[in-house]
Formats: sequence, C-alpha cells, structure tokens
Amino acid sequence: GAAHGDVLRLIFEASQISVAHRDPLPGPVASQSLIFSSVNRHWREVALSMPSLWTKIRLLGQTANIDRASCFLERSRQADLYFHVDGEDWRVEHLVEENMHRCRMLCYEFIYPHPSRFNRLPDILKVPGPNLEILSLVTEYNHCQILSPPGYRPQAFFPRLQHLNLFDVHVDLQGWRVTDIRSLRLDMPSMTDDRGKCSQGASHCVSTSPNLEHFRFRLHY
Repeated sequence: GAAHGDVLRLIFEASQISVAHRDPLPGPVASQSLIFSSVNRHWREVALSMPSLWTKIRLLGQTANIDRASCFLERSRQADLYFHVDGEDWRVEHLVEENMHRCRMLCYEFIYPHPSRFNRLPDILKVPGPNLEILSLVTEYNHCQILSPPGYRPQAFFPRLQHLNLFDVHVDLQGWRVTDIRSLRLDMPSMTDDRGKCSQGASHCVSTSPNLEHFRFRLHY
C-alpha cells in the first residue's frame, strides 16, 4: 500500500551515498537503483517514481555503458546530475555536453589520454553549466597536466561554482578568478617543475576568495 511505498522510499533514499563537497567523486553508479527496480513490480514502481535514484552517472574507460547512462538520464527526469567521467570515449563527452545544463557536479578524469589531449582544456569545460557547483579534475600521472589556457575563467561558464578539486592537474589559478569559491582542494606531485606556480596560484585563490571556508593544499610523492 501507500505506507509500504513510503517506507521503501525512505530506504532507497538512505541507501544513496550523499555527494559532499569534500568528496569529489560520486557514489556508485546507481547500481543499487537497478537492484531495487529488479526485485518485483512494486519495488520497480517506487524506484521509477524517484528521479533522485538515477542522478549519479559514472562513465569510465572504453567499456562505458552509454545505453545504461541514457536510461538513467531518462529516469532522472529534470533532477540535478552528478557525473564522474573520463575522456576515453568521445560519446561520453558528447553525452555530458548535452546535459551540462542539468549537471550539479562534474568529476573529469584524464587517465592515459590520447596525446592530442595533453596541455589543452577539455571542450567539455567550455560548455555552459548554469547549475554546476562542484568541479573536480583528476589525472593519474605523477606530474601535472596543464589544462587551462591563459584567461580561462570557469565562472564565465559555471556561475554557481563553489567547490573546486584539482588532483595532479595544474591550471592557471591566478587567471581563474574564483572569487566565489567556498572550498578549494589541490593535490600536486611534489616533484613537478610547476610546484612554484601551483603554490602561487593557491595563495592567490586564498587571498582573493572572501567566501573560502575550506582549503587544502598538498604536495605528494
């Protein structure tokens, strides 16, 4: 009955891993949602009535399931989206670009990218995202990838950006003008030749961000 449905909704909501600004990666790709919707007809009806169960989408590597992601997008209706993607499959980038207007969080990984992707800003970061609040850029190399050209200002594309996380990624933070940022996390290799610029950029952000509440700058081996 209705009461049973309300209880299921509470259970489903509690099962979801919350997306906090201190954790730049989304939770599991709503695999729980698929499980919930496969138990029986009643569970499926309840799960499909909850757009929030279908908003966390992870697409990584050449085996990214585009069809499943499209299913999630349809079931999430107009709810805010949380993407964790990489650039290995051009279809992934295209899918995210089409839905940037709904994206609240974007974690973009550069893992063994094609050489043509080195030292350039991903096209996806030039697509307006009016609702984007959390942006994370990640590489798995032991050196910084320089991704932003001079003059790139993320808030020209993401006016609501509040939380920025950079992992082994060097951008020209002095040019970003992140005056509205509330949290900033920088993890950089200690051996990078650009560590001086990273430190200067971090200092610039701290000194010019009056709303900054959380800051972490770490050099690692």
